[in-house]
Amino acid sequence: MKYAEKLKNLWKCASGDETRYSMTCISIDADKKVAVATDGHILAAIDITDLLETGEKSFLLPGEALKAAQQLLTSERGRWRSKNDKINKTRPVFIQATEDAVTVFVGTSRRGQSFDKPKKDFPKWEGIIPKQEGYGLGVDLDPELLLKLADGIRSGAFHKSGVSLFVKDEASPIVVSMGNDTKTYGMTMLMRLGYSFPKPFWIPK
Repeated sequence: MKYAEKLKNLWKCASGDETRYSMTCISIDADKKVAVATDGHILAAIDITDLLETGEKSFLLPGEALKAAQQLLTSERGRWRSKNDKINKTRPVFIQATEDAVTVFVGTSRRGQSFDKPKKDFPKWEGIIPKQEGYGLGVDLDPELLLKLADGIRSGAFHKSGVSLFVKDEASPIVVSMGNDTKTYGMTMLMRLGYSFPKPFWIPK
């Protein structure tokens, strides 16, 4: 499959716990044409229809291989910038899975950086995808502002606590609390984006 920059941060949604071996990888599902990463608490799915080659088979992609692919792409771009600034001539980066290894390489070369191919089964993630029905309230948040606010009101005692969001409606500010700390108060204004509810694009219509 061809590598694209839209995949570069997908590894962040995978588990960092080596005892949850299969969750440390990204599932490349060639049948559903989707790349999925989950750590059991969060899940991300990205359409890879445009990246798969003819006859591509499903495989598990180590997070380190995904990082290596991005490094190769960045290196390729830097090479052309330093040479003649013709970014359109940057060679593509590919990820190839064989029976025992996953290899990341540039252009037509089949030599590159190889990683052990994971053998475990990926979790049955589709079973936890909720139906759209019942999700009547949608609010738009700036994730960077929410993270900044959470860091601002987080005390040492609540370093690993969750963030609670209290939503009134689609127009009112969202009140934010950190843990059970009653001596801090957080609030964030809404954005006006109006995006639609995400659809399970991997399910045939």
